[in-house]
Amino acid sequence: MRLAYQLLKTSCLLWLLAMSGQSLAVDTDGDGLPDDGETANGRDPLVADYMVSAGNESDAPVLNAISVNQATVDVSDAPQTIIFTVDATDESGINWSAGHNRTDVIMQDAGGSYHFAIGNSDDPGKLSVTASSSDVGGKWQILRVNLQDSLGNRGSFSGSALNNLGLPSFIEVIGGVESDAPVLNAISVNQATVDV
Repeated sequence: MRLAYQLLKTSCLLWLLAMSGQSLAVDTDGDGLPDDGETANGRDPLVADYMVSAGNESDAPVLNAISVNQATVDVSDAPQTIIFTVDATDESGINWSAGHNRTDVIMQDAGGSYHFAIGNSDDPGKLSVTASSSDVGGKWQILRVNLQDSLGNRGSFSGSALNNLGLPSFIEVIGGVESDAPVLNAISVNQATVDV
């Protein structure tokens, strides 16, 4: 009887977890980004994104200014591209596109998924991500900006450092998928005891 109760309890908990849209995310490097999200976006899940690594010169890149082309995007009719313009300096140059620990802006939507604005060497200083109606709508919180120089030195900027440069705390996505978790109003069991 105890085993049946434990199985029922575990099944109910797993059902509630599945219905809430949440997951038991693993974050091996402890940087706040789940391993599967880092891997899916070309990042190394074993290296914390806020760490600074050494090269011939060891200074991390400096973020001078950052702006975004729109703080509200409506994806109801068509996908929209969010473009961050980054002014950063470093003695060895900024890595705009290559490798696991590239320069990027990391956002998290209301459903818990991560979105990475990335760039390329053809248009230095421009980092972009496209939002569509299949993405979760609502507030996409801007978590941090990671800068990497050409030698691998990293700097990470978040919170008040970004707000002080005039960047909003979030991007509002209108017309995306609803992200509110379902509400469990009632649950019942057909029998309180089981004779096995």
